[in-house]
Amino acid sequence: MRVLWFRSTWNIDHSEWPDLIRKSKELGFDGIELNIHRAGPPDGFAELNRLIKQHGLLASVATFSSWINYMGPRPPGLTVEDHIQTYKENLEAAKIFDPVVINVQSGVDYWSREDSIEFYRRSLKIDAEVGLEGKVCHETHRNRSLFHPYIAAEILRAVPEIRITADISHWTCVCERLLDISPEDGDVLNQVIPHVQHIHARIGTTQSSQCPDPTDPGYTKERVFFENTWKEVIRSVAAKGERDWVTIVPEYGAYPYMPLHHATNFSDLANQEFRRLKPIFDQFTDEIQT
Repeated sequence: MRVLWFRSTWNIDHSEWPDLIRKSKELGFDGIELNIHRAGPPDGFAELNRLIKQHGLLASVATFSSWINYMGPRPPGLTVEDHIQTYKENLEAAKIFDPVVINVQSGVDYWSREDSIEFYRRSLKIDAEVGLEGKVCHETHRNRSLFHPYIAAEILRAVPEIRITADISHWTCVCERLLDISPEDGDVLNQVIPHVQHIHARIGTTQSSQCPDPTDPGYTKERVFFENTWKEVIRSVAAKGERDWVTIVPEYGAYPYMPLHHATNFSDLANQEFRRLKPIFDQFTDEIQT
């Protein structure tokens, strides 16, 4: 069992990506996670893909089923059919990067449970049609259908075949608590974790989806909860035996995720967290295999 580490390109201008790709390889990352909607014009995708592969890196592609990059106010009245059409178009575009995983912020938080379930059932058919079956992971992101752990668990019971990206920082913020205190929260995490194939490794708090310094002793409870949850995801993937790897992105963003005037740059923080977490999970994967 091994962890494949992907460098986030979030909040980093596309013009800086060539340098970021080179530095990511030097730092020891296995791949790059790129937002296809910030990757420049589509006629440049082939060259970008060539650059990633030239450095011996893998690709993870991030996309949306609607409200691309959260530009402007949220479009009103979009139906399941609208989301499905956008979803399929974006998966088709992502194929050029031969992605190991596709991370999708999908659905919408105001849908009924029935609408969300319909979307995810139909999304599985699209994955197969496009030739990306088993590669798509839907993110536990605010604004989206999987924004809350208990709602996500209901959807997963109805559509158990879908795979998800665990960005638990959104859930601790929405629920205003760490999810390792009550037995009910522990149970719901245990229901969700078997569906996780991709991790956005950002430590959050009960009031923010990003703590500015995970090594600060003041964030010890948060650090322990998040690291233990990520370990359980790795353990779950290993126990299934379907693959011998799991993908992780140390994902930290600029303001308003990072507090204003903080001494640490969000991009540097992502690299620092990679260097801190890698030996922890290297040791853990060794332990669960012995």
